[in-house]
Amino acid sequence: MQKNFNAYQLKLIAILAMIINHFGKAFNLAEISNFLYFLTETIGKLTFPIMAYFLVEGFFYTKNFKKYLLRMALFWLLSIYPFYLLFHSEVSFSPIEFANNIFFTLMLGLIMLKVTDTIYNEWLNLLVIMIFSSLTLYSDWNMIGILMIYGFQKNAGSKDRVKGPCIFITFWLFIMTTFDFIYFPETSHWYIPLTTLGVLLVIPLLLRYTGERGKNTIFTKWSFYVIYPVHLVILIILKNYH
Repeated sequence: MQKNFNAYQLKLIAILAMIINHFGKAFNLAEISNFLYFLTETIGKLTFPIMAYFLVEGFFYTKNFKKYLLRMALFWLLSIYPFYLLFHSEVSFSPIEFANNIFFTLMLGLIMLKVTDTIYNEWLNLLVIMIFSSLTLYSDWNMIGILMIYGFQKNAGSKDRVKGPCIFITFWLFIMTTFDFIYFPETSHWYIPLTTLGVLLVIPLLLRYTGERGKNTIFTKWSFYVIYPVHLVILIILKNYH
């Protein structure tokens, strides 16, 4: 397979997919068109796997782990309230009741990578993964995100580094969303389990990754972080004043 995507291009794809997905959720496109909502949900499944892949890449190659972690923490904090207002304003704003944003999952995933990288006992690693998975139960992509991050780390250097984690996560997402529809049909849609197949679309994209950074200026580096809280605020404004 010809490799023709650098990291910058793949991150742009992830950002675009995220904005499309969040637009569909924010404006509840399911009430307008099931097909459009299906598309936004399927496309949105590209975002986290690409983010998770480059989180692991960043962990392996970063020169300063603490600064990397602090960036995650900063944008998690900046995004807490916009994420809540856009997607969970129907519940009270408390540490227990509201769901956390994607930077919380990525931040905990980064810490998990640091911990598991120093442990060589499989059972202890399993315990660590269980702990971090439980901490993200009310976060975007929750335990599924943690498992995907660990999968990319565990399979680093393997031919199945991309395929293995993506197929595994797709399987569990399909099972979970199917059960969600069966037990809570009033808050789900029959086609949501099918949108999980969007994760598989990540495989041909990441297999085309050249290993090169592409554009790597201070602006491009920070813009991938800044776009998250900024696009949430823009969607909130559009939703409330359209």
